[in-house]
Amino acid sequence: MKNAIKYYYNLEPVDIHFINNSYFFTITDQFYVLYFCNQDEKEIQKSYDLQKKLFENKIYAHQILLNKDQNIVTMIDNKQYVLMRMYNQMNNKINKSMVVLFSEETSYIFTDNKSQTSWKNLWQQKIDYFEYQLNQFGKKFIKIRKSFSYFVGMTEIGISLLTNFENSANLSISHRRINKDSTVFDLYNPFNFIVDYKIRDICEYFKYSFVNGKVIFDDIMEYITMSNLTSGEIYLFFVRMLFPSFYFDYYEEIMDKYFHENIINENSLDNIEKIAIDYEKLLKKIYLFIKGYISLPKIDWLEH
Repeated sequence: MKNAIKYYYNLEPVDIHFINNSYFFTITDQFYVLYFCNQDEKEIQKSYDLQKKLFENKIYAHQILLNKDQNIVTMIDNKQYVLMRMYNQMNNKINKSMVVLFSEETSYIFTDNKSQTSWKNLWQQKIDYFEYQLNQFGKKFIKIRKSFSYFVGMTEIGISLLTNFENSANLSISHRRINKDSTVFDLYNPFNFIVDYKIRDICEYFKYSFVNGKVIFDDIMEYITMSNLTSGEIYLFFVRMLFPSFYFDYYEEIMDKYFHENIINENSLDNIEKIAIDYEKLLKKIYLFIKGYISLPKIDWLEH
């Protein structure tokens, strides 16, 4: 790989570490990664454009470097790679303050308030596809069959709340996924960027903190109270918390293992009943707290 890096980028790495399909190296105290990227050309260009937008606004993200042919992507052994220059200390886990700060900083570079993604459509497509899978293979998955309807019901409430949403909410650079394992590298990786409402990332961070045993209601109250959110953003915050992304991640991991390895392993759902009970309690507290700020439709199962 040293020869490829020298040929395509005129750089001579001191030492290379292969981690998660990518090559990390340093040159005179400067840190680089030759990043394995399996996105399509359109998505790669979007990531590059977002990184340039941040650079122009003096907001940090890993800087994408073009190769000798002025291309973003370099093909090596029939795989797509992109070279990025970055800071050190990228393996540290992210925290709440980092997530909030990045969303706030990047919200100032967008002048419109229309998200490029439709939560309503994406969520509906997701549950339709999962329901199709369960109709075909569901008899094999006892724990999924017991829990699936509950979490789909929660999602459908969120979808219904989005149907007539016409309020304003700020956009920011968000992430395809923020979870318990996300690092500083992930936070500033342009290939993890999407443009979405600025409350997206913090909601995902709170949900995964909850699933991993952290008491988060006080943090949620502080965020809503101190973050100068519009009424539309508070509304979307509640809707996003209704979407049980942690459950659907478990579901996809289980199904992926079945389809690729023919293994049925539902161990990740061993505690799902307790998680569901505790999460419902949390949602009730959030619902009642937010009703003190904005008007929400009456949701009977959260009123009692």
